[in-house]
Formats: sequence, C-alpha cells, structure tokens
Amino acid sequence: MLLAGAFAGFGQTSYYFQNFEASTSIPTGWTQTTLATDGGWKFNINTVLSSQNFPIPAHTKFAATNDDTCNCNKSDDLLMTPVINLSTAIHPRVSFDLFYLQGNYQGISEIATLEVSTNGGTTWTVLQTLAGAAAWNTVYQDLTPYAGMASVMLAFRYNDGGGWEYGEAIDNVNVYEPLSLDLSVIAQNLPYYLQKGTSYNVAASVYNYGATTVTSCNLNYQVSGLTAVPSPLTGLTMPIDTAVTITSSMPWSPAASGLTTMKIWADSPNGGVDQNHANDTLTVTFDVLDSLQIKKPLFEEFNQASCDPCAEATPHLDSTLSLTNSICSAVRYHVSWPGTDYMNKITDPLFVAARVTYYGVNGVPDAKLDGANDVYPGLGGLSVPMIQKEAAIGSPLKITLNAVYTPGTKQFAIQANIKAFGTMPAGLKAFCAMTVDTITYALSQTTESIPQTVFPQVAEEMIPTSNGSTLTAFTSGQTQTLNLTWTVNHPWGYEHGTYLYDSTNVHITVWVQDPATKNIYQSENTAVSGLAGIQEYSDVNNLVVYPNPNNGDATIRFNLKQQNVVTVTVYNAMGKLVHTLAPGMLPSGPTSLNFDGQDLATGIYFINIMAGNHMVSQKVNIIR
Repeated sequence: MLLAGAFAGFGQTSYYFQNFEASTSIPTGWTQTTLATDGGWKFNINTVLSSQNFPIPAHTKFAATNDDTCNCNKSDDLLMTPVINLSTAIHPRVSFDLFYLQGNYQGISEIATLEVSTNGGTTWTVLQTLAGAAAWNTVYQDLTPYAGMASVMLAFRYNDGGGWEYGEAIDNVNVYEPLSLDLSVIAQNLPYYLQKGTSYNVAASVYNYGATTVTSCNLNYQVSGLTAVPSPLTGLTMPIDTAVTITSSMPWSPAASGLTTMKIWADSPNGGVDQNHANDTLTVTFDVLDSLQIKKPLFEEFNQASCDPCAEATPHLDSTLSLTNSICSAVRYHVSWPGTDYMNKITDPLFVAARVTYYGVNGVPDAKLDGANDVYPGLGGLSVPMIQKEAAIGSPLKITLNAVYTPGTKQFAIQANIKAFGTMPAGLKAFCAMTVDTITYALSQTTESIPQTVFPQVAEEMIPTSNGSTLTAFTSGQTQTLNLTWTVNHPWGYEHGTYLYDSTNVHITVWVQDPATKNIYQSENTAVSGLAGIQEYSDVNNLVVYPNPNNGDATIRFNLKQQNVVTVTVYNAMGKLVHTLAPGMLPSGPTSLNFDGQDLATGIYFINIMAGNHMVSQKVNIIR
C-alpha cells in the first residue's frame, strides 16, 4: 500500500507503507528470489507461518521465511520492495517490525540483512545486519544518503548458512520523513524488585526518532501519581536514529513497600516542543520490598547422552556454569530420546518426562534460565553476563537448606525454609531436585559420533514428586518450611558396569516457581551430608586418591566387600582412556595401589575402579 501525506498518528510524511494485510499472496510490486524448495517468503498469520522451533508471536498478517519447517536451502531468500520515490525526501528513514532469533544450531548461525538498491535490484548494498530478539521489535534505518533519488528499492535477505536454522518475519514496512524533534523513552535501568528506603538513580534509554541531533532535554519521572520530578540536562549528544542513556539528577528513594508505578518521559528537546507525544512516556511497575534478597538463578538443561548437538553444546555450557557456580544453581535432565541414555534409564524417568511436558520441550539440547527464559545451552546462547543480569534482578524470597543422608535407613531428609520479604500470592510451587555432581560413562558405552563420557549435575530425582509442593500466601517476614524425605529405591552407581556414580558429591536444589508464568523467583542448593555410607550398594567403596592434587605420583586406596577381580582405568577430561592398570584378583578389605601418572600432562583426570560389575570414580588434578 503506497501512501502520500501524513502517516497515521505520527504526523510524518510516509513515502511507502506495507502491512501485508491485503491477502496471503506477495503484495503487488514486491518480488522475491529463493533457492528454497518451499517457495521462500510466505504471507499469512502466525498460526500458519510458525513451527515448533520457530514459534512466531501473533502480529496480524506478516511476511516470513521459515527454515525450521523447510530444512531446505534458504541461504539466499531475498524479499524486495517495489521502487520507492525519494526524490523529495530530506532525511528519509525506514522502520519495520522484526521477529528474528539470530539462532545458532549445530555450530551454524543464521544471518538476516536489510539491503538497498538504486539500479532496479541489479546490485545490493547491506544497510544493516539485523540483531536477534525473543519478541517482535521495531528496527530503524537512516536512508538520508538516498534522499533525492527517484528509484530506491529495499530488500530483506535471509541466509540459513547451509544449516537447519529458524527463520525471519517482518511486518509494517514504513519509509517516511521523520519529524524534526521527537524523543521517546524506550527503556529504564531499575530492576523489578527494589528495597524500601534505598536511593536509586533513575536512568532512561531515550531514542531520538527526530531528524535533528538533540543536545539538551528534560528527563522526568512521576511515582504513583505524585508530583513529577523534572531534571534539565544539557551537554548531551543524541544523534538521530540512536538510543542514548541519560540519568536524572534527582535520585528516588521508595518510601513504602508494595507495587509502585512510575512514568518516565523526556521533553523540551533543544529547548523546543516534542512533535509526537504518542511515544513519549514509558510506564513501569516495581515491587518495593522491605528487604531485597540476592537472587540465585536456576539453569535447567534438557540433554541426552547420545545427542551430538548436546555434545557440541556441552563444553561452552560447562565453562559458563563453572564460572557462575557460586551465583547460579543448575539441574540437568537426561531425556529418553533420541538414543539410549542410561542416566534416564536407571532413575525414575517419569519425573524427567513430567519436566519436559511442563516446559513443552520438543528437542535437545534445550534449556531454561529461571523458567521463563528460553536459552540455547551452547555458544551463542547461555552466557556469564546473562546469568549475572538475571541474578541482579533480586528476589522477594530467601531459601535456606539442609540435606542429610542416613545410611541405615537409606533415606535423604531435606529441610527448606522459604522466607518472604514482601507479600506473595498463594499457589506458588516449591520444587526439589537431587543432582549427582559427576557421572562418568565407560568410553565403550558412548553411541554418538561425538564421544561424551563425563556428565555433571545429573538430575537423579525430584522430591517428593515432579508436581512440587504448593505454597500458601506469604505475608512480609513470613517463613514456610518444607520437610521432605526420599528413600533410595534403585541401585546407585551402575547399570551392568555402564556408568559410575560419584557418590560423595550429591546436591539438593530447591526453587520457587509460578506455575502460570513459569517464572522462578529464587533457588538455592546445598551439598548432602552423611553420604559415605551410600556406597554400600557397590562391591568397591571408600575410594581415596592422595595426594590430590599431585604431580603424577599418588596412592589409590579403596575397600572391597569381597574378593574380586579389579581393573583400574584413567580417563582425561575429554573422556579418552589414557591409562590402565590390571592388578587382578584382590582380597576383601582395604587395598592400596600405586598410581604412576608421570606421562600425563597437567589437567583433570578420572580414576575408575572396577570390581565385578561395580565401579567407583575419583576426580584427580595433576599439576606439573
């Protein structure tokens, strides 16, 4: 649809506008080229154009190319506008709505670009490489270099890099002449949870939609209908089509706890009048607490021992979690597909299946950060700053934990005290998971083409069940206590010698989650005490390697319940067998063996003791 004159609601001169509402065919004047077998770009609503791994949020009709559905050659899906006349333009600009994940799958990244041509589409110049986001967002691009030209075309190019990626969707393409002065507050700096009586600087990200660089303005905020607080700011540099963060000179100190609304807006650009008030103001809501608690985010991963993409994602994920283990809890569920996973087989697989259903997981690897945030566990997904940002939100809850194992009864006892520092509604759920710190496969049991033998933070059970425990409403300062128990009901540590269980390192993780939004308010984890006796399930136990760390010369001590043939194997951190010792038949009782690792480089190793069908493991650090 070609428009002349003012663009609705904004007083802007629009040279071209297309919202894809007219039909489910390519709009008149638009063209496309594609190498894909599905025809490239399509035009319809989200329920038609979405797929399982590329779920496009509702946005009336729009244009989209979906690589997840096609899994075909979308390395050059190019959607082109008609020729647009900018002969009378002075500072033309294009805006459009975009849904694009900028995903990475199996080491391949998708790329989307906005491009321009002035010769009828013969050649194209990239104006902007588009950034991904988890929701629809509006993208802007200055077209001033093309002002005065009568034959300008724009294009949206999608490239799946030759992989199986996600896709791109666009809507509301608008080429227009911006107003001279037009500022909009698009974001602010404060987290959702704040502490009563604490002084906060109010900062806002202000976008300059106008055609004039702004050097001064007022930043204003108003709390719950009280008197507005203005802050005149000078010496600014706010170029066109740019968001700049500015800070009010008047800090805010919340005086009362509870939900609080704040309006933030900028006015008086360059001492003049903002010409578009429709986009001035950002309204945000905060929950002011009597005492803001440090938040420990929860990372949940869904993976599988025979999944190559899982193996590809694991090194980055392990590195990220090791750097954030003091500020983040982690639970990693092993699903029953696409191949065999003994960790799923030997535990109660029903709790894993229930968690898969809870989140609607339909492929691995997949992960959630604090429940509501869908993240890819590998490179290009989860990151240290992402976890730090989530932790900085704070929490209205504090969880303290104690977990003990009693060998005689083979029972775990967990006590979780959940204290609220603000009012919280009834119906929240407290979940409890037991995780094994390290499970190591024998290398011969790996079935994927990328061998994976060491699996950390393996979910062993959810206590009392995957349904969690329903909490009643909290008043500020109130504590609710959960006393949970679980009795060991399956053999720990082996499945016909397939994998071994690091029984001295088990953690309990408890978190509070909103079942409606899946948002997690707080998590906490603790090691389990009293675990020495749990190795009674094995014919070999009480494994100790000392000194640890060592320089390659150490003593291995362990205990045999009965006379047995013993084999000692050593694997490096990548799961490669690097050393074997076969002492043969050994008597029952305590045994000591010499470990000679002088030929091993500095690094982490796993010493595995196999007696009959039972195996135990000890992590060893060799330092040269």
